[in-house]
Amino acid sequence: MKKLFFILAALVAIALPKAAQAVDVEGVYAGGLGGINFLQYDKGHTKLDFKTGWLAGVDVGYRFCGGYRLEAEAVYRYNRTDKAKFKHSKSVHVGGHLRTWSFMVNGLYEIPLCWCITPYLGAGIGFD
Repeated sequence: MKKLFFILAALVAIALPKAAQAVDVEGVYAGGLGGINFLQYDKGHTKLDFKTGWLAGVDVGYRFCGGYRLEAEAVYRYNRTDKAKFKHSKSVHVGGHLRTWSFMVNGLYEIPLCWCITPYLGAGIGFD
């Protein structure tokens, strides 16, 4: 139940800033995003136990006539860890964290429906 709550909270945190951007005006827009981050690392012989982390980011884009958008986004993620398990051994206490940046460039199309939520079709490319 707790995991379902976190997943729903993350979806709401992602959807609200995007819903605020859904206006029919051509031009530059900017937004922010935040949420929770679930990180898993299991390579068979090594498993790290990461705590639920957080993320924050910004996006800047341009909305063209006809519902087309081009945007760039940068997101920072943070997770702490306190346990590592190696193959055939007990868990070992380790202290640490993982910080990552990811960058994306996205192309989007607003599907013109008369709903209270605007659906998008898009593609992007990025890196961590």
